Amino acid sequence: LDQLIEIAEIHSVKKGKSLIKMGEKIYYVDFLMKGIVRGFLDDEKGNEMTDCFVNKCGDMIMSIHGIEEYSSIGFEAIVDTTILRVPRSFITKAIIQYRELEHIYNKRLLCALEVHWSIKKSLYQCTAKERYLWFQEEYREIFPAIPLRYIASFLNIAPQSLSRIRRELGE
Repeated sequence: LDQLIEIAEIHSVKKGKSLIKMGEKIYYVDFLMKGIVRGFLDDEKGNEMTDCFVNKCGDMIMSIHGIEEYSSIGFEAIVDTTILRVPRSFITKAIIQYRELEHIYNKRLLCALEVHWSIKKSLYQCTAKERYLWFQEEYREIFPAIPLRYIASFLNIAPQSLSRIRRELGE
């Protein structure tokens, strides 16, 4: 723990700034302290698609693939954000050295997988309106801070359709 305290750094990330770009080599593992971070990737036409939102204190800001060498998705701050940054090399060595830490890491990955599965299930089994209502409920604490274009992208709804749904709901 003393080593972690010595090497971990707290960083402030301004709204709209990138934490890591897709395909970039990963030197650090970032943990959210405060704020909202959006994960995104490009579709086959080169359009940005929102993949996830990180908004809970302590959550790792990384793809579902875990602590990989290169990032499979990009991350940016949606609001002014504070992160705890730890060198990736320290995390990978600590996971090997301490079985309890490996257990915690695997548990966090399983939780992330469950969240992603829940999201995919909603995206594939619900109508556009149902997806929007689900999003409002699931992300109610951060909903007002997220630009509508990111919500539309995340829910795989055309922006025009999202506007129509919002009108129907009286928003």
